[in-house]
Amino acid sequence: LDLESDLTDKFLLGLAGRFEDYSDFGSTTTGKVTARFAPVRQLAIRGAVASGFRAPSLAQSYFTSTATNFIGGQPFEVKTLPVHDPVAVALRAQPLKPEKSINYSAGLASQLVPNLAISLDFYRIDISDRIVLSENFIGQPIRDYLTSLGLTGAGGGRFFTNAIHTRTNGLDVVANYGLNLGNSGGLVRLTAGYNTTRNEVTEIVVPTPPQLGDLSEVLFGRVEETRVERGQPHDNFLFNAAYERKSLVLYARTQRFGKVSVEQPILDPQPPGQTFSAWP
Repeated sequence: LDLESDLTDKFLLGLAGRFEDYSDFGSTTTGKVTARFAPVRQLAIRGAVASGFRAPSLAQSYFTSTATNFIGGQPFEVKTLPVHDPVAVALRAQPLKPEKSINYSAGLASQLVPNLAISLDFYRIDISDRIVLSENFIGQPIRDYLTSLGLTGAGGGRFFTNAIHTRTNGLDVVANYGLNLGNSGGLVRLTAGYNTTRNEVTEIVVPTPPQLGDLSEVLFGRVEETRVERGQPHDNFLFNAAYERKSLVLYARTQRFGKVSVEQPILDPQPPGQTFSAWP
C-alpha cells in the first residue's frame, strides 16, 4: 500500500507499507515515510525513513563451489559450502536468517543558478544479522578435525553466516550544467558526481563456536572484516561532458575510484595485507 499527497503547495508526504509471507522465514511487515518541502520554486528539501527485510537468496542458501586460491604463494582449494553440507555442519554452520534494516536519507535539490542543477543526499543504512562469508577454514588442524569425524577428503571451506550488524554512511553529490550555444553552435551538457561511502561492522553477533576456537580459528575475523569495511572504494568521482549539434554527438567521460584493501588469512609467516591505490 502506497499513499502520497500534496498536503500544501509546498509540502508533500508519502506513506507506504508492505506485508510479505515467506514459506521458509515467516511473515514480515515493513514501512516507509517520505517527505518533500519546497520553500521556493528553485529549492527542495527531502527525506525518508524506511525499514527493510531481505530473505537469504537461493545462492546464499544452496550455492557451492570450489576454487584454487593462492595464499602466501601457496595454492589452497577453497570450497564455498551451503550451510546444510556435512562439512559446514561439522564446522558449526547455522541455518540462515533474514536480514533486517533501517534506512535514513535526507537531501536537497536546487536550481538557484540558471542551467545549473545540484542535488545532495546523505544516507545511512543499519543492517541487522547481515549475511556474509565466514573466514576460510583450510588449515591442517581443520582437515585433521574433519577426518576424525569421518569426513575423509574434506579440505575445509567457508560458508555464509548471519555474523554481523553493520552501518553504512554515504553522501551523493550530483551537478548538471547545460549550455545552449544557439542553433549553429549546438548544446553542451556537463555532469559531475561524487560519492563517499563508509561501511562499518558495528557488532559481531555470532561468536566463534568452541569447535573452531579450539583449532585457533575465528568465524568472522580480520580478513572478512576488511572485505566489508575496506574491500570497496570509499570514494568515487565521475565527470561526463557531451556536445550535441544536429546529428553529431561527442562524449568525454572519466571516473576515479578510491583505494581498496585486502587481507590474507593468517599463515606462518603471516603475509602482509595489500592496499590498492586510487585510480586513475
